[in-house]
Amino acid sequence: MVRSEKKARRLVVDQEIFFWTVGHNHRALGNGRYEDCRELLDIRPSGTSGRLRIVFQEGPGRLVPDGYTPSGTVGTEIGKTLNLHEPGTVRALLTAATARDWRPGSAGIVEVDGWQLFDEVELQRRRPPEPAPHAWSLEEAAEEEAARAATALSPAERHRHLLLAAQANHRCGRTDEARQQCESVLREHSTPEQATEARHLLRMLDAADGPL
Repeated sequence: MVRSEKKARRLVVDQEIFFWTVGHNHRALGNGRYEDCRELLDIRPSGTSGRLRIVFQEGPGRLVPDGYTPSGTVGTEIGKTLNLHEPGTVRALLTAATARDWRPGSAGIVEVDGWQLFDEVELQRRRPPEPAPHAWSLEEAAEEEAARAATALSPAERHRHLLLAAQANHRCGRTDEARQQCESVLREHSTPEQATEARHLLRMLDAADGPL
């Protein structure tokens, strides 16, 4: 059984355009039981039919989504994980795979063991939660912060990332997404400071005809 996450998203690396999706597959045993879970990151260069598939296969000491873990979360231990929905993670995995001889012009589907790339990329991505300074566009920053919000360990951290995502979405003109993120912060009983920030941004969205 294969599951894909929404439509393909766009990523630009060294002026080359790629499209990427996160998916999952497993073998159904019946009675709601599964085995051989794999989290899949597919990256396709624009204008080609070939693609890179980075595979994270479940196994001893290897964490992949199993119905309880959030989609796109892979890791080897608590606190040592990657979020495949973060554009920065996708960029780092693509760079690591390219350094191991994968080329965008390769035909067909080329599968790469994600665990062989994991330690290098996880070390590169490890940092305290903060805005996404490495993102190359406001849209990418918004997606990165929204992905961090989805896997945040506390409500305050989740709401912080939602507000950062809303700010980036507002600045690039994606007002509907910004409004939804602000409303989530208010609905989820955020801190007084975060609620004030969300209301302020909503007033800006109401008053503005377009992006900042």
